Amino acid sequence: MKIAIIGCGKQSFKHISGIRSAAKETEIVVYDENLPSAEKLARTTNVQVADWQDILGDETVSGGIICTPTHTHTNISLDLMHSGKSVLCEKPLSHSKSSHIEIIEAEKRTGCKLVVGYIYRQSPRCGALKTFTTQGMLGDIFAAHFRVGGRGDHSAWKHRSVTGGGAINEMLVHMIDLAQWTLGPLDKISEAFSRNLRPERLIGGERIEQDVEDYIAIRATMKSGAEVWMEADLTTTGFTQHVELLGCNGNGFTSIVPHMPSFVFLK
Repeated sequence: MKIAIIGCGKQSFKHISGIRSAAKETEIVVYDENLPSAEKLARTTNVQVADWQDILGDETVSGGIICTPTHTHTNISLDLMHSGKSVLCEKPLSHSKSSHIEIIEAEKRTGCKLVVGYIYRQSPRCGALKTFTTQGMLGDIFAAHFRVGGRGDHSAWKHRSVTGGGAINEMLVHMIDLAQWTLGPLDKISEAFSRNLRPERLIGGERIEQDVEDYIAIRATMKSGAEVWMEADLTTTGFTQHVELLGCNGNGFTSIVPHMPSFVFLK
């Protein structure tokens, strides 16, 4: 295969590593409208820089991985699929419901495959806890807590509304997806608490003004009846994440953070 990576920031390195561990013979090309970023990634990972129009016109490129700010996802996804290429897009898929529908319709029309990078589904720990739940070992789940926190401060666009930044798009979407994957569809959100706790940020030695939320907590009810709290932030010094489920027959806890425990207690 030949895969194009669009956007050469932090996530692009992880995708290249993942591709090479899964399929070593895959050819990788990279593109970024900021050419120095693409050239730096190419030098560091020994891949080739490509022009955007050349990627779209190259029939040997079978798919594209989108690692760009949220507000660019729609147009890039559409361009890739209309040129016959499948898409792996970093979350969230788009910045509006109408754009999301447009992308899904393009997937149906073109026959290309579209996947969004909700990576917590791939965690063996989260998968094990889901199995305990779906097999009924914990009994009916009546309450749950999903939390994720990171420090932010890596890229300025993640802290600005015009580029789709904020704790909701960057972090909370993962927990909403994980909650629905584990417990079934969400019914309603009854409470939401959102704050911009650190309106000034130091990123790459430059002070920027943050105009998005860096802390968000919501209370939701799943269609199963479970009451769920989801919490996300861009203020935690060290990355943290966990899931806790409370069931009629027991409770379970897990995290993708290596030093945090995973356990199930049954009555």
